[in-house]
Amino acid sequence: MDLTKLGIDELKKLETEIYKEMKLKYKPRMLMSGFRDYKNLEDLCVEYIDSISNNEVGSIHKNIEICIFEAAMEGVFGKDVWEWIDRNKGE
Repeated sequence: MDLTKLGIDELKKLETEIYKEMKLKYKPRMLMSGFRDYKNLEDLCVEYIDSISNNEVGSIHKNIEICIFEAAMEGVFGKDVWEWIDRNKGE
């Protein structure tokens, strides 16, 4: 291939395509946080159980299951987990 301006542009496009394919094939695995903080998760679980015990089911946060899941993910992987998920999911 002639490395003229057109050739260099084609190489850059090819490099971009290869990078995209490799990124999809070899996604980096999210590492667990060395410091795990389960305080928020614990508080949400206690709030959920207390609300059921006190027959206050209607007054609890409507999406508490989602909040519990999010707190668990952040507790295990750290608060950066959502940025990692956004960067690595289904591109």
